[in-house]
Amino acid sequence: MSRLNVPATIAALRAGRLVAVIAAVKAKGGKPAVPEHEQPLCTKAINTLVRATLHAPPGMALAVIDFSQVEARALAWAADDHEALKRFRVYDSGDQINGDPYAAMAAQIFGGTAGDYVKGSPGEYPGRHIGKQAELGCGYGMGVERFHNKVIEDGSSWEAITEAARKAGAIGPTEDLTAEMVVGAWRTLHENIVCFWGELNRACVKAVGGEACDAGPFSFVNVDGVVMCRLPSGRLIAYRGCRLSPSERGRPELSYVGKRGREKLYGGKLAENAIQAMCRDLMAQALVRAEAEGLRPVHTVHDELICEVPAAEADDALALLEQIMVTVPTWAAGMPIAAEGFVCDRYAK
Repeated sequence: MSRLNVPATIAALRAGRLVAVIAAVKAKGGKPAVPEHEQPLCTKAINTLVRATLHAPPGMALAVIDFSQVEARALAWAADDHEALKRFRVYDSGDQINGDPYAAMAAQIFGGTAGDYVKGSPGEYPGRHIGKQAELGCGYGMGVERFHNKVIEDGSSWEAITEAARKAGAIGPTEDLTAEMVVGAWRTLHENIVCFWGELNRACVKAVGGEACDAGPFSFVNVDGVVMCRLPSGRLIAYRGCRLSPSERGRPELSYVGKRGREKLYGGKLAENAIQAMCRDLMAQALVRAEAEGLRPVHTVHDELICEVPAAEADDALALLEQIMVTVPTWAAGMPIAAEGFVCDRYAK
């Protein structure tokens, strides 16, 4: 490892650059090693550096585990998306070819079968890559323009993806891959979820008018002018100042008073709020059970749980932690929950 030049590193950080400290080539002839490369200082790099500052004390280890695709699974469960639920169960059974949701999405976009796009196959890029982008991005009503920009924000290029798709024969030689194609394919594959957005919107509209209404596993009710969404766990989401008023196009539009003032409310946003809150309930239950089992939870990051355990017992602790994570609460009966984890000394992703 090369010696860190603190002033130079600070200057590089201020300039928006991140200098690698560990060299790829060993020092020769008594000369110090040269940093391997320099890369833009981005959120991903910062996250990696911050994670690495957390480490277990002597004699202890970190058992790190996170839910697998938990929001997509919870959304499919809430919307009664039978085909998506079936794929998750196939995947959890060990069949990672026919059960890969990202590969299935790629097949919907480009044609062929899911097996043509699984990890390690020639169709993994751009097929599975863009399929994953769609599965992670479109579940809460994301439109064509927003999805187009999201792909770019995530570090991809539509031109590069299109060229790769042409070379792989996934699209024609003169055809371009567009966000409209991808979003349309996702909505075709997940018709039940698209319908579910409408159900949530209608239920909220009825609640604004004072009529209690259900949408899937969620219930909407008006309590003294505040629209409440009751989660399956019994916890409530409150939409204060929720009202229905004409939009710019003249059609009735929901809105509520949020952190940034009055904000639009629609089926996709209602789904996002409810599903993410429900996933947080799953994590909260896992946290309580892990602590009761003496696993010492010390940190959580989104859908990930980190416990500090004796190093000599780390593997057994991880196995117990996984069992806790995948235990389905009674209020989520039928939801396919899965988790993956590892043991480490220094926290990483």
